[in-house]
Amino acid sequence: KKDNLLYKAARTVLLGTAITLAAVTTYAVHELQLFYRDERQQMQQQIVALEQKGKRKDTMYGTLETRFESLSRDHKTATDNLAAKLRSLQHMTEQLTGCQQIVSDARMLTDDVETHRDLNKLHARRFEVIVKDMKNVYRGEQ
Repeated sequence: KKDNLLYKAARTVLLGTAITLAAVTTYAVHELQLFYRDERQQMQQQIVALEQKGKRKDTMYGTLETRFESLSRDHKTATDNLAAKLRSLQHMTEQLTGCQQIVSDARMLTDDVETHRDLNKLHARRFEVIVKDMKNVYRGEQ
């Protein structure tokens, strides 16, 4: 009878321990599921936040890219305009140099004072026309 009683006591203690262990395990599993659920929600929120941040960066990049392309076109236009004006200026400078050479050559051919005065007037008029052309080119009127 003693063995039977000892067996029942041991069995009761083991059953109680098993029930307690089952309850603790169930509680731990439940808490772990809640923890994982919270972690999953936080990760999903972080993913959404990162996606939104990425979209904002893509939008900003697109805006910057568009602005860069616009500035590049403006720069090319300005460079082309400047190059055209420089070519015109070079052409007009060559004309002035040519006029000066012609007047100089004509002066050497004659000693007449009146002819020298007339040559100076012609040279001054041609110079005024070229300067006017230069101003027009500089202002973009040609």
